[in-house]
Amino acid sequence: MSDYPGKYFVIEGADGCGKTTQIELLKDHFESKGYDVILVREPGGTKLGERIREVLKDPSLEKMTTDAECFLFFGPRAQLLSEVIAPAVRQGKIALADRCFLSTVAYQGHAGGFDVGLIKQNAQYLLSKYGISIDGGAVILPEQDKKLLEGLLQEEIHIDRFHRKNPEYHMRVNEAYRQLAKEFNLKIIPYIKGEKGKEKEAIGKMQQQMREYFDSLLIK
Repeated sequence: MSDYPGKYFVIEGADGCGKTTQIELLKDHFESKGYDVILVREPGGTKLGERIREVLKDPSLEKMTTDAECFLFFGPRAQLLSEVIAPAVRQGKIALADRCFLSTVAYQGHAGGFDVGLIKQNAQYLLSKYGISIDGGAVILPEQDKKLLEGLLQEEIHIDRFHRKNPEYHMRVNEAYRQLAKEFNLKIIPYIKGEKGKEKEAIGKMQQQMREYFDSLLIK
């Protein structure tokens, strides 16, 4: 058992904004400072979660409703909190999550029309049950520009069900994240699209903002 009080940090963001790269760099940064870090993702992170992730992202299931999506997210989230995140935090580790319930609020709630209150109620129940809370979160956001969002989606290597949703849907997701940043005190990291040959520089600038924000939470 570590003497360090564990943390549950989350990273959110629009599809195609480089979120996964930023999380991996942030993990390396924490570990260089001596912290014990685990990476998790939603949906996923457990045997159950990874199975359901495949279903949720399967492009052949084009008739899946928003209601079905939402309830499919609830189960893996409960399993991940119980099996991985809560034990890690109790052991003094940093649980660094690629998405959390806020994604469900943004995608299925604000963009898809599912009851936002029910999503939040379910999340609060689970967090309370397992005795943890989100200790800090950041969201990578591109400008609210339809062509930019379309371009980011087209650059994705693996195109799943969510990438195939129309641009207006992703515009609503992006706007929802701006509202959620205010409501849940998330740090907004403006997405920087690197010019050709300067992609690493753009990634580095976003990462610097990430590190400054999360480092400030670790010293409190």
